[in-house]
Amino acid sequence: LLALLPEVVALANKSDGDREELIQSAATLGSFAYGVDDGVRAVVAQGAVQTLLRVLGGADEAVVEAAARSLKLIYRVGGLGCSLVDPGV
Repeated sequence: LLALLPEVVALANKSDGDREELIQSAATLGSFAYGVDDGVRAVVAQGAVQTLLRVLGGADEAVVEAAARSLKLIYRVGGLGCSLVDPGV
């Protein structure tokens, strides 16, 4: 499944993306990370954290909520926390 990650990140990055597409792609990024350290590492390596942070600035509450939930999963899974998201921390 991780082979699909670049395509999901690309969908989440589409500025002209459909609302449902953005919600689903943001939620899917969190699903890749859920309960699997390797999934978190793959999500971070693909630049998904930056994508989700960008989405937080959007006007659509549902899209923002999906991105926030995914970021929370990425942060919490396996106790990896900020050190994985930002190696400079």
